[in-house]
Amino acid sequence: GGGSGLFKIVNGVINLDTVLTIKVEIGEGGYYDASTQTGVAGKPTKITVPESKTIIVEGGQPGKHDIISGGSGWSGGGSSSGGDGGSNGSNGKNGVYYISGGELYNLNGGEGSGAVLPLIASGHVLLSPGRGGISYSKWFGGGGGGVLVNGKGPADSHRGVGQGYGGGGRKTNKANNGLVIMWIM
Repeated sequence: GGGSGLFKIVNGVINLDTVLTIKVEIGEGGYYDASTQTGVAGKPTKITVPESKTIIVEGGQPGKHDIISGGSGWSGGGSSSGGDGGSNGSNGKNGVYYISGGELYNLNGGEGSGAVLPLIASGHVLLSPGRGGISYSKWFGGGGGGVLVNGKGPADSHRGVGQGYGGGGRKTNKANNGLVIMWIM
């Protein structure tokens, strides 16, 4: 499965004495490109404030080695053959692959960043980690869990996709798009 998108907290002061245009580009979730048979990373989320720096938050990474091992992200994606996606910044779960002759191959879950999700954003919005995607049919790994806002996230498209905004995808099931929370006072 793919890793979930990363998150970033930025505090700053903006001069509100003039009209201000803030450009926000929400990162699109990663997906599996059947024509090339490879995973495509989630797009970054970008916030551009005039006369300031552009803030870029990276999307999750796809599974590696032809989607056998999980991708990295805030929460890592699970590996193929039984690996559920991680949650709350944890690594995705490892799987074990059997081949003829009884040999075992360890398949690695993707790395989670370990970053601690704040419980409250801007003092008004409750954040919580979404569950990692389930290794559906014990073959394809689950995506890393994303972020829920006030207990809600995008509609679940498949139980193998990580729950919440930025939740990682699973083989043919696209990852969830990112989210920006802005509080201007």
